[in-house]
Amino acid sequence: MADRAYGRPAGCKLVGSMFDGCSCDLMKVEGGDWSFTGLPGADLRRAAFADVRMREADLTGARCAGATMRGVDLSGAWLHRTDFSRCDLRGSDLSALDPHTAEVAGAIIGMRQAVTIATALGLDVR
Repeated sequence: MADRAYGRPAGCKLVGSMFDGCSCDLMKVEGGDWSFTGLPGADLRRAAFADVRMREADLTGARCAGATMRGVDLSGAWLHRTDFSRCDLRGSDLSALDPHTAEVAGAIIGMRQAVTIATALGLDVR
């Protein structure tokens, strides 16, 4: 279903879809289920995702630098070599994020997410 005022996809279900060679940089997505969706190597630098379920999505090598991914469920997502530098990730599930294999410099996260990442790095958060 599209948001008629802005022509944006709102609440779309694209479970298991594969985006290959697509231009996704101006995409604005609000809500919906994109679980198991393939976006390997996608240019998402100017994209915005809000409250989207992207469980086990393939974002391997995706360029998300400067993008907005707020409230996105990235649990189980493939994030190897994903560039999240300067990306707004507040409220997103980052339990699958390995800061050793993804670029995260300057990414914006919340306190709860910071604890998740610190724990993934083996730190004892008290």
